[in-house]
Amino acid sequence: MRHASKFSCCIAGTILDRYSRWAPSWSSAELSRHACHVGAWVALSPPGVATALAGAEGLSPVVLLERLLQMHGSLRTTPWLHGVLCLVAQRLQEQIDLEPGIESA
Repeated sequence: MRHASKFSCCIAGTILDRYSRWAPSWSSAELSRHACHVGAWVALSPPGVATALAGAEGLSPVVLLERLLQMHGSLRTTPWLHGVLCLVAQRLQEQIDLEPGIESA
């Protein structure tokens, strides 16, 4: 909850841009840790916040999470990251279920 509340009370675009800019220099452990933070924003933010574009790069928390996971590649997923990604999947499925005209796979 701490990371989600920090994200919601700060300037989202600035944080997303900073994470995107610094991510290429992070180690695999740092990528995992920061992906957990971004995943928490996606899973715990109010509806619409996770997909809202912000910042100079026009990122959303969902897009940034995707980028971090691509950088993480096929490295072993930590238990924390696995748990956060399960919450993200559940949250996104809930949003899909609420959106008319969107079918889940």
